Amino acid sequence: MEQLSEQELVINQALSKMPWCDCQIIPGNYGSLVLAVSEDLTYFHTIEVIFNNVSFSKINHWFSVDPKKGLFQLLSEDERTLLNREFRIEMDFRLFKLIDEENVNYYVAAKSVSVNYDSVLYYYKEDLTPSQRIASWITKPQ
Repeated sequence: MEQLSEQELVINQALSKMPWCDCQIIPGNYGSLVLAVSEDLTYFHTIEVIFNNVSFSKINHWFSVDPKKGLFQLLSEDERTLLNREFRIEMDFRLFKLIDEENVNYYVAAKSVSVNYDSVLYYYKEDLTPSQRIASWITKPQ
C-alpha cells in the first residue's frame, strides 16, 4: 500500500503549525504548478509547494486547507484506477491528492513535489533578509 512521501509529510507538518491556511496557484516555471500557502495571502506567502513536470491537474485556483488535516492525503486504489483510466496519467508520474477544508479533493500528476519556505512579499521592499524575496509579478516603484 502506498504511503505519503517524506516531502508530503514534511509539508503537512509545516501546515499543522499554522492557525489557518489559504492556498493559491501562482506563476512558476514552465511545466510546474506552484501553490502559494500562507495565513495571509494579501501581503505575502510563507510556503511554496512546487509540483515539478506536471502532466495533469484538477485543482481550484484558490482554496483553504484545514491545517489539522493537512494538504496531502492518500489516494484509495479505486481513485487511482479511475483517475489513471480517465486522464491517462503516465506510469512515471506521481499522482498527488490534495484536500481542502470542505473535503473537496484536488489532484495533480507530476514527476515530483518540492517545497520552499521563503517569505515571498507581494509588495516592494528594499532591505530583504536572506529568507525573503519579492513576488515575480511585483515591480520596483519608479
